[in-house]
Amino acid sequence: MLDFTGTDLRQTVHTVAVKKAVSVQAQYAEQDGAVSTLEGCISYRKGDYILTGCAGESWPVTKDYFEKYYSRDDSGSYTSSSYTVLAVQPEESFCVSRDGGLLCGEPGDWLVQYESGDHGIVNSTLFAKLYDIN
Repeated sequence: MLDFTGTDLRQTVHTVAVKKAVSVQAQYAEQDGAVSTLEGCISYRKGDYILTGCAGESWPVTKDYFEKYYSRDDSGSYTSSSYTVLAVQPEESFCVSRDGGLLCGEPGDWLVQYESGDHGIVNSTLFAKLYDIN
């Protein structure tokens, strides 16, 4: 299994993708906890937000990240802003350790670098719905 922990995708062959503006549900975390994501169980802290996306998938984000990239829309949901990420699509199973837990992906899933040191894994079906490749 490939381990991408600590990898800076700016230093490797990568794809540039643009995150589409999408609607999500958001819940403020009243206490520390953990959420089961599609790629692994990730802990969060009081004050973070737990987001739920278009396929019912959930993931935590920090309050700072939430306030930077999401805004309330007319329906009471939140819409993400569009932004650029770096991504790679490994041909074998892989993982990345991040604050809060270990995420694991299968061949064809995408390792996404949101900011330096901030990685996520997005399965290929969701990636096609949520990102445009430049």
